[in-house]
Amino acid sequence: MTNLQKLSDLLAELSVELGDHILPFWMNRTIDDHNGGFVGALDNEIELRDAEKSGILNTRILWTFSAAARTLGDKSYLDVADRAMDYINSYFIDAQHHGVYWSLNSDGSVLDDRKHVYTQAFGIYALSEYYLASSDNNALELAKDLFQHVDAHAHQNNGTGYHEAFSRDWKPLADSRLGDNDIEADRTFNTHLHLLEAYTNLFRAWPDDTLRERLSELVTIHLNRMYDPGKKHILAYFDDHLNPVSPIYSYGHDIEAAWLLYDAAVELEDDTLTGTCHTLVLDLADQTISEGCDSVNGGIFNLGQNGKPVDTDKQWWAQAEALSGFLYAYLLSGNEEYIDTSWQIWDFTKKHVIDRKFGEWYFMVDAAGNPDKSEFKVGPWKCPYHTSRTGLLFAALASGKNGNTPFSIFRMLDKIVAPLPDITSD
Repeated sequence: MTNLQKLSDLLAELSVELGDHILPFWMNRTIDDHNGGFVGALDNEIELRDAEKSGILNTRILWTFSAAARTLGDKSYLDVADRAMDYINSYFIDAQHHGVYWSLNSDGSVLDDRKHVYTQAFGIYALSEYYLASSDNNALELAKDLFQHVDAHAHQNNGTGYHEAFSRDWKPLADSRLGDNDIEADRTFNTHLHLLEAYTNLFRAWPDDTLRERLSELVTIHLNRMYDPGKKHILAYFDDHLNPVSPIYSYGHDIEAAWLLYDAAVELEDDTLTGTCHTLVLDLADQTISEGCDSVNGGIFNLGQNGKPVDTDKQWWAQAEALSGFLYAYLLSGNEEYIDTSWQIWDFTKKHVIDRKFGEWYFMVDAAGNPDKSEFKVGPWKCPYHTSRTGLLFAALASGKNGNTPFSIFRMLDKIVAPLPDITSD
């Protein structure tokens, strides 16, 4: 099979995975008819758990179905987005102090009232996408309000990024970890990457001058402070002066950051930044292939350190983001090695990560593809956003209907020389 045929099959198969499996699972399995909104957790056999409802999961659901409605034009997706918007507006938004709560009890009462910038970022990302899909001005105003509170309380004027964790009334907290597995650090690449992603999307809806400055600053911080050009990795943990405090890096975040940074530069219409990010996409893609991809079994490993993998588990989201990142690398270079690598990752994912019996993707498998069934199919971190976003990217390219999507690279297609299969004739 030629690489162009592999790309054709990838475009078709990921479109089907999105429309026939991923989105229907979340529409049919996760609606909470008892408490409203969506369930907080489902195990691997889709048993209902009376679990907390996280701000991260709920904002990611809102983004997913808003983006699906905008990209695919299906009203049923907007109906789900409406449900998510109503629940977030009613329960997750702090009417007194502003911001998005970290988590709620299953009945909608507040469980954890922290204002972590990571959660605010996904609030901005989701609300701005819902506005772009629905033209609901209330959503845009809420997104702008989140931006303004993050800017007022978290932004550091000395160019060192953002303080990450706050109390309900926006008092800084010392512990900014997202979970028990995180290293204690003042700044994290993870939070800053998703804030960049959120600001990029808000800028599409609201091209404000201050927002432009903050987005440009975030791109520069990633390029000049978080990226190690010698190692060709973006490091994960930093002190409050953006000095690295750990040598660890994530292969999935590297390849995800590659295309998100490129999109941010395109939205800023900064030719110099766009050129730099173009090079970064290819450098990170090449480094991920040489170090982070499993050449024996397929798939992308979890973590690396000092030039080699140190955690060879394969999480669901990293496989999806690798497919997006390598597609960008192919479109920007025409190098068919990226198609071949994507094909190997997708083949591994189909065989080992996707659960065809109960639906959705396993949270994690080991290097050989054996699933870790202790992790839930739906939970605070297990969401539809990574897989749906990759599906939407491939579906938009496959259909040729890429004028109204969350992907800035489609603004550059007239400058791209990479050959594409003829699959839009129908």
